[in-house]
Amino acid sequence: MAKRRRRKFSRIMRWSLAIGVVLLMTLVVVIAAGYRLTTQTPQWWTAIDPTDVQVIEQAERVENSLTTELSRADREGSADDQVWRSEPWTIHLSSDEANAWLNARLPRWAENRLEDFEWPVDVRSIQVAFEPGSVRLGASVRLDERDRVLSAQLTPRVDDDGSVWLDLGWMYLGRLPVPAGFLLDTDLIGFAPKSVANDRELAELTDALAGRHPIASEPVISLADGRRVRIVSMELSEGELILTCQTEHGDDS
Repeated sequence: MAKRRRRKFSRIMRWSLAIGVVLLMTLVVVIAAGYRLTTQTPQWWTAIDPTDVQVIEQAERVENSLTTELSRADREGSADDQVWRSEPWTIHLSSDEANAWLNARLPRWAENRLEDFEWPVDVRSIQVAFEPGSVRLGASVRLDERDRVLSAQLTPRVDDDGSVWLDLGWMYLGRLPVPAGFLLDTDLIGFAPKSVANDRELAELTDALAGRHPIASEPVISLADGRRVRIVSMELSEGELILTCQTEHGDDS
C-alpha cells in the first residue's frame, strides 16, 4: 500500500516537473518571440532616404503647395461680428507626401524656426500612415545600440470647443503591441532615447497622449499678414488626410 502511494506520488511529481518545464519553456519562447518582435519593422513602415533627389523634390512641392493654399487671398467669404470668414476649403495630404516632408524638410524647418532647437541625434526618421479614422505615427530611434521603430495608433478628434485631442489606442515596440495605458502609467519618458529624455515638449506630448489635455487648444495657424487659418474638421481615409479650413480676419475676441 505504502509502495503504491510512493509510486503515485512519484508519478505526480514527474508530471508536475514536466508541466513546470513546459511552462518555463513556453515562457522563454514567448519572451524570445516578444523580443524578436521589438526588433522587427512594422508592416506599414517604409524605407525613406531623405537625401534622395525625388524625396527632396516631393517634400519641396508639398511645402510650396501648402504655403500657397494657406496664404491665398482670393477666397470668397462674408463678415460676421467684425470677423471675416472665407468659405470652407480643403487640403488633401497623402501619407507619401507627409513622409517626404517629415524626413527631407522637418529637421531643417524646426532648426531654422525654433530657438535653440537641435534635431535629436537618436531620432533617425519619422513617418505616418493615414488609415480610415486613425493615423499611425512612428519614429525610428536608437535604442540599445540599434535602431528600433516606436509607433502608436492615434485617433484625432476636434472637440465642440474647437480643441484637438488625440485618442491613443495601442503603442508598438517594433511589431510588439503594448497597451498604451500600460506605457503611459509606467512613465513613457523612460522609454525615450537619451537625446530627448529631458525634453519639456516630450513631457507635454505624453500628457496629451494620456488624455490629460488637448494637443492643441485651438487649431489655428497665424499668417504673417494678420489673417488666420482655422482647421474646422479633419478626415482620415486610406492613405490620405483631408483638412477642412476657413481663412479668418478681424477681431474674434
